[in-house]
Amino acid sequence: MQACVRRVQALRRHRECLLRLLQLGGRASAHLRELALELLPALRRIPRRVDRITGALERGELTVRLRPFAHLSDASLVTRLANRFILAFISGSIGVVSVFLLQLSRGPTVLETHLDVLLGYGGLIAATMLGLRVLVAITRDGG
Repeated sequence: MQACVRRVQALRRHRECLLRLLQLGGRASAHLRELALELLPALRRIPRRVDRITGALERGELTVRLRPFAHLSDASLVTRLANRFILAFISGSIGVVSVFLLQLSRGPTVLETHLDVLLGYGGLIAATMLGLRVLVAITRDGG
């Protein structure tokens, strides 16, 4: 947010400078000369910095500091994606095991129905609920 504010302020300064140049007319070249003299120290430092960067690159000493989870939103995004992946994997696994249980039909009977068939249908219901939960979470967050 602060970077955006700084950019807007810089754009306003440049706009004001351009308006002053348009108002100066013939004196614009003198004003441009003054602006170039103000920027000269910064322009002189650029070649030194480029030389340092290329020297470090040649020596193999160029390092980059990167913090992928510096912001809380980055960490929460990865956590949310991992949670959804794990939940979808568990849902699929329960669904596959439930289909295998439905194919068996050899276990003990409960209420005149084989226990593995009851567990199979219960697993399919649980897998469907977990899968729907993942879909609802994805739809709610917009992708």
